[in-house]
Amino acid sequence: MLKNISIYDSFSDIIKLMELHKFNIFKINSYKNALRFIKKTDLDLTTLSIEELMNIKGFGKSIAFNIKEISETGKLEILEELKKGTPIGVVEMLKINGLGPQKIKMLWDQLKIDSIDKLFNACKTKKLSKIKGFGEKTQELIIKEIEFLKQHKNTFLYSIASFFANILIENIKKDFSDILISMTGDLRRKNEIINEIEILVGFNNKIERDKIINYLDYNELLIKNSEQDSPNIWKGFLFHKNIEVSIYIHDKKEFYKYLILTTGSKQHLDLEFDNKNTLRKLINNQLPINENQFYESNNLTFIPQELREGSNEIKLAQKNLIPKLIEVADIKGIIHCHTKYSDGTNSLLEMTEYCMKKGFKYLGVTDHSKTAVYAGGMTLDKIEHQHKEIDKINKIFKPFKVFKGLESDILKDGSLDYDDEILQKFDFIIGSIHSGFKMTKDEATQRLIKAIQNPFLTILGHPTGRLLLKRNGYPIDHKAIIDECAKNKVIIEINSNPNRLDLDWRWINYAINKKILLSINPDAHSIIGVDDIQYGVAIARKGGATKDNIFTTFDLQQIEEFFIKEDR
Repeated sequence: MLKNISIYDSFSDIIKLMELHKFNIFKINSYKNALRFIKKTDLDLTTLSIEELMNIKGFGKSIAFNIKEISETGKLEILEELKKGTPIGVVEMLKINGLGPQKIKMLWDQLKIDSIDKLFNACKTKKLSKIKGFGEKTQELIIKEIEFLKQHKNTFLYSIASFFANILIENIKKDFSDILISMTGDLRRKNEIINEIEILVGFNNKIERDKIINYLDYNELLIKNSEQDSPNIWKGFLFHKNIEVSIYIHDKKEFYKYLILTTGSKQHLDLEFDNKNTLRKLINNQLPINENQFYESNNLTFIPQELREGSNEIKLAQKNLIPKLIEVADIKGIIHCHTKYSDGTNSLLEMTEYCMKKGFKYLGVTDHSKTAVYAGGMTLDKIEHQHKEIDKINKIFKPFKVFKGLESDILKDGSLDYDDEILQKFDFIIGSIHSGFKMTKDEATQRLIKAIQNPFLTILGHPTGRLLLKRNGYPIDHKAIIDECAKNKVIIEINSNPNRLDLDWRWINYAINKKILLSINPDAHSIIGVDDIQYGVAIARKGGATKDNIFTTFDLQQIEEFFIKEDR
């Protein structure tokens, strides 16, 4: 999916703009069909020829040529033409959740609203209530959405920013094989939201430095920002995504000094090392040959970059208490996957074979429950059919094992949406909230607590329901929820979907201190979604989690024994 992101974003924008300008519905639907395919496929469409693209079901000639145009130029003429016929402010308004193209067209035509600021003012002065279909609640919702949009303007998911940063780094390395180069800043610390791509380059001599700057100036992936440029920092933007890019350029002998200075948060660098020095003062007076050497020479245990946020990491490093953090290689199996039995795009067999191919020892399949009608939730017939297929697969692929799981909706009253006699047919149950998000903190907390107290609940799924950069999660009392999970021996999920990353890493240490097991789960809806565990591992590391804190590092026998022990 990440490889196709430019195509996906461009087609999404085309659909919205065509709907805004009331284009032919058949033309709009052709892009919608293509978008559905792009969302599901694991094919890298940018590598396919026109002929190969046209052989894909639902792809006509124009769609194929559009994809080729984006792949080769990074732009799409039809999209640029649509934007030319639309005020910039109206294009920005299309990003507001819950306000579709038709309603935006209505506001544009009837109130001459053609920017987010004008819309915000119209909501504040209650002008929208004059338009049919816009009541006070809608106005309040739009105000909140605009405030959320402004708060997160020019920010990107870690998964997106790191993907493009890696492409940029690989391009630079092809032309300058002898340099030192690394991601740095928020990106290297693997923060879930990224403001800019930061890269550090170490050059060998002034001639090479000048060549690097010249290369960046004319790189087709980048647009230079001359106003902010400086001798040691190349500033600009990533061509397609408009992500801000800062590339620090220093002599090789200073590389690790600046890697430490640019990686750590301000709070981390300003932590007191002793009565006289902060970490910033220490590194400014040294030229380490690598990061390890800097920490060792100052009697500190190495601090992994994910932990350099400005908490208590210096004190832990001074006492040799920095833990050995969880790694992707520690994950033994995959829990929380969806198949064609609900809203997944791959069959149970395909998911099984992919997990085996990746070296995992087990798969916990968890299709949606009956309340999730929108996601093809599991009827009793589907459950019976799936369990028979699991039994058959387990005989064929032994010792690999597929566990019978379920992602059960937590209803408004906190109950799970099957009777006990159905729930007991499963090896484990993940409980998650998927609807009824408009709750107070107390309502959300009590709803989750009741679910946690259900003897059939094994794992609490994505605790706040947040979608990063799209919506805030419902407010919860994290301490109360974590304490209740500890009391009832319920595992808490670290949902690895890069749009979620929930449990928030800032609460992981509290959960660990309460002796709670955490489960790094991909919430995969396709085979490629399995690979999202890398993002969950990054978040677990930021929270200070070790292998022993993570449920999915258990081997097959341990998992089997756990489910038998927890059998209710």
